[in-house]
Amino acid sequence: LKTISEFDYPKILNNVLPPSIRVLGWCPVSSEFSARFSCKQRTYRYFFPRRNLDLGAMARGLRHMMGRHDFRNMCKMNCEQVYNFERVIKSGKVVSPQRIHSVSTDDDGDDEESPSVREADPGADDSPRDVCHVEIVGQAFLWHQIRCIMSVLFYVGFEPASH
Repeated sequence: LKTISEFDYPKILNNVLPPSIRVLGWCPVSSEFSARFSCKQRTYRYFFPRRNLDLGAMARGLRHMMGRHDFRNMCKMNCEQVYNFERVIKSGKVVSPQRIHSVSTDDDGDDEESPSVREADPGADDSPRDVCHVEIVGQAFLWHQIRCIMSVLFYVGFEPASH
């Protein structure tokens, strides 16, 4: 008897991917599954250098985007394919090597309470060269929505360099 086994897809894919991108595993899904339409939640991480950005201000700006909103002004318009511009953002983080600013739909968005802050590495000093990221978790996103949100957050967090 000949034993039939599955291909080692992670090994095959990892042989052609750059070392910075790894496939950890896979599993079969039903034919009705759609990666685009069956997904209940998506997470985006947008990486950037800290430079002269106020990460706390960026987190306070991100807090205003939590929940269900019409994001038609924060996407690239695709009116032929999209007719509903409402999307739900469930949670978000502004992360640096030193601290993590977290916001979620559990926060009461009516007051001016700051996002929760947790020290990641209290001994580390802030540096303009720190690699930071914003993590946004939502149900679904519009075309270029994360890029547009990041443009707004960069504007909110911009601190002119002191001379």
